[in-house]
Amino acid sequence: METSRLKFRDWASLPEGVVNLISEKVKSVTDHVRFRAVCSPWRSASLPKPRHLPPQLPWLIIPWGSRDKNDDGIRVFYDLWEDKMRKLYLPETIGMVCCASCRGWLLLVSTEGKRLLLLNPLTGARIRLPPFATPFKDLNDQRDDTRYDHIWSDSYLGNFLIKKVTFSEDPTNPNCLIAVFLQTFNVFFYCHVGDLCWTRVDSHHKNYFFKPMDAMYYNGWFYLLCDRAMEIIEPNKPKHSSFYLLEETFDYVKMFLLEGKSGVLVVGFYNTEEEGGGGGDTLAAHDLNEGIVKCPKQKVDVYQYQEPRKFNQVTDTSNNVFFCGSGVFPHLTICSDEWDFLDGGCMYMECIDLSLEGEYESESSYSIYIAKMDNGMFEPLVSNIRKKPRVCPSAHTTWFQPSFF
Repeated sequence: METSRLKFRDWASLPEGVVNLISEKVKSVTDHVRFRAVCSPWRSASLPKPRHLPPQLPWLIIPWGSRDKNDDGIRVFYDLWEDKMRKLYLPETIGMVCCASCRGWLLLVSTEGKRLLLLNPLTGARIRLPPFATPFKDLNDQRDDTRYDHIWSDSYLGNFLIKKVTFSEDPTNPNCLIAVFLQTFNVFFYCHVGDLCWTRVDSHHKNYFFKPMDAMYYNGWFYLLCDRAMEIIEPNKPKHSSFYLLEETFDYVKMFLLEGKSGVLVVGFYNTEEEGGGGGDTLAAHDLNEGIVKCPKQKVDVYQYQEPRKFNQVTDTSNNVFFCGSGVFPHLTICSDEWDFLDGGCMYMECIDLSLEGEYESESSYSIYIAKMDNGMFEPLVSNIRKKPRVCPSAHTTWFQPSFF
């Protein structure tokens, strides 16, 4: 009996229109990279920077030491979508620390503060920003000889000085406005791509009793959030800022600003007393009796800012998912309707488990917990993502959403 031959389809010969239809069904950046790597016809029939991809599930950035003489430039990320570790060769990060992220870009700062760089780790695109060693100007175009390069002489402070970076649009656009927030000094800076110095944004209602919490640029306005007030500044009319005192109900250990579909969100949370007492750090604690690591229970409230001077509490968070990093680093939010399997009204929190080994050695272990926002009780989702010697000076992890833009 004649053995029938197996016939294999030549996938490379598919019509270009069919290949395009298939590529538009891909949802993740890693699947898109794999798709384009199948063969030359598939690569030529698909866009290197597709615009159909939904907002990506964040990757967790595992911190690295900025002063390691044997640094090979390989950075490690945890991909929540595929539950895998990703290794990227990023030589631009050698001698730099990652301070913040925004829309798929990492903000890198050298340990001496003389180099600032935006890097897209997927495309390799780089944008140099003005150093803080250069005198800046304020919104009234007045020159100020004050410099901020000296603060990077303290290696610990320099690593965490910049809390947030935010953009007005794609930073590769020369009209893009880039803003950074220095929480320690309650200072907000912005520049346009190609500028030689930063422009300083100062609060016109300084009060030493107000603790700076967060800042962002959204839809042509600067938002400065304190624990008791929020100020909204228009770049073209800096003296005509709006200042709103917050109600006593906004008494939270941590508050931050997020960009929602309908505008600016104010999120406040704190650890409950019965689960670790109101501290703001997301450090996991060992339960020696149960042999597990517990993450503090969090109370979370979300408010939507609306003109004029209104903060309406959001009672339905079924379309929102929050990702919380450790320390003071920015938080992220995505819409659950972009992903079929993602439940809304949830919060993902990264916790650092610090375990001591010997008298002088220490390790950091990273875990991710998930909780429904209506009860704040966290359950472990991924434990012991990576164990490595603790970065010194201590560095926190943060999230970023991989993007080609």
